[in-house]
Amino acid sequence: MSQAPQVSPQIYRLMYVGRSSLQIERDYGKRLSRLIREGFEVHVLAGDDGGFADLDARGVVCKPIPVERKLNVAGLLGAYFIVQAYFIEEKPVLVHAFDDVLAWVGAFAAHRAHVDAVFATVHRHAFVEDPVRLEIDTFLPVPPKFFEGVEAFLNNIVDAPVRNGLYRAYAYLGEIVDKYFVINEHDFGALQDLELVPPDKLEMIIGGDGVDLDRFPVDDDDFPTISEARRELGLPEHWRHVFGYVGPFSLPRGATDLLACIEQVAQTHPAAGWLVNIDGGVSDVLLRRLERLEEKGRVVIRRRMDDLAMVYRALDAFVMPSYREGAPTHLMEAAACGVGAITYNLPATQSAVEHGQTGELIPLGEVDVLVDSLRRALDDPTRLENYGLRSRTRAVRRFNRQHVEDQVFRMYDTVLEVKLHGAGL
Repeated sequence: MSQAPQVSPQIYRLMYVGRSSLQIERDYGKRLSRLIREGFEVHVLAGDDGGFADLDARGVVCKPIPVERKLNVAGLLGAYFIVQAYFIEEKPVLVHAFDDVLAWVGAFAAHRAHVDAVFATVHRHAFVEDPVRLEIDTFLPVPPKFFEGVEAFLNNIVDAPVRNGLYRAYAYLGEIVDKYFVINEHDFGALQDLELVPPDKLEMIIGGDGVDLDRFPVDDDDFPTISEARRELGLPEHWRHVFGYVGPFSLPRGATDLLACIEQVAQTHPAAGWLVNIDGGVSDVLLRRLERLEEKGRVVIRRRMDDLAMVYRALDAFVMPSYREGAPTHLMEAAACGVGAITYNLPATQSAVEHGQTGELIPLGEVDVLVDSLRRALDDPTRLENYGLRSRTRAVRRFNRQHVEDQVFRMYDTVLEVKLHGAGL
């Protein structure tokens, strides 16, 4: 990106709006430092979940907003007014808002505050094929078929009005922003086909924000081997193969399906173990079930996020039976470490996994098919090795964060050139 304009002594402020300061630091920290070096004053408005200290150390101005809970409508309304007032006071030249609902909050606040350039990244869209799925987080004496019937009933009721409301929201967001980023081919194509976003504003950034390959230097001589990583993590020596998962342990992320996989694979392959590194939300009920499997020696549970390269390195395959996924960050990170993936088939996972080449895409909700795929993979370890090799090659070529940031910065430059020079600044 070119340096900040120098035609006047005013300060040029860029502001990022998102839900998690920790995630912004992890995914955009180097980008923000680069923006600061090029002469911009950078602000982050996000939930205070542990990332502000590191952002502050980079020289970023931090502003907490009440958005940690996704379904807290009052918090979102409060966040909107805080963000809008902040924009009016600080007068940024560019705002980039992320994380679905926060993309609307940040973009609409920027629009109302007359910010020169407004960008939004929407990680996940809900189109006609996205069903309602009940997130029942208790043990109830009711057969699964009952919940399936209730879900079908709700889908028949809410499908048309909810879909039409969302489409109007996507279209309005497309009207008020200068660039509308999506992260996979499916959403890009759907928004085009439905004519919801003007073609000159719609941009596709494959895989979201890519992967910082410097964090996963698998080609370096001092990077640990698979055996060294497993010893470092304290995994049982009798585990011949290791599957792994990183992410929230909740129903939308397929926790019950993952538990079923662990239990069923153990029946035929008792020497296969599981490494589950919990990142974010976790259900107490589901966690207790996972802990019982740990007591049986089938799982090792971790909650550290500072050594993910070691975690991925220890795996033979990354397993992610998620029903809902935005940016497939952990899939891309695993690929960067040379680990193939077996995951449910979603628009987001399609962008990260090439079926039959770097892993396998399983029909959504088909636990038996997923288990069968894992068993066949254990019986054919060469296939897993090939998935891993191809994954690393694909990650370097397609998910390199440096390339993503260069693309984003070019768009920042283009829009700012028009907006600022056109305004005579």
